Amino acid sequence: MKKHLLLIDDDIDEYNFIVRILQELPALRFSYACSGRKALDFLAGNTPDVILLDMNMPAMDGLECLGKIKQKNELESVPVYMYSNCNTGKFLEVAKNIGATDCFKKPSDTAALRKILVKVLHGDDN
Repeated sequence: MKKHLLLIDDDIDEYNFIVRILQELPALRFSYACSGRKALDFLAGNTPDVILLDMNMPAMDGLECLGKIKQKNELESVPVYMYSNCNTGKFLEVAKNIGATDCFKKPSDTAALRKILVKVLHGDDN
């Protein structure tokens, strides 16, 4: 059975970069939301296996979106991995306190992104 990943990111360039790698991964289907609000609308009727969430989005940033996701009982156990262009210790601490599974800095090359996405999909903490 294919794993279902929800990608939440407002930046079309980041979307294209990530989707290129997602399309190469076997046994995966993914959905996309271009904002926190659209993600919450999608999640009202769907439960993905894992969520990949951008930190920096307009209107509702990633931390606010994460908080709303984790407030929903049916989504409480869904792993949420957050990413940003800058990954400070403070961001990591706040995100984990809200319920993020892990956080990472957006890589600039496809090999590094592929490695991160495989980790996200398999829940591998090594």
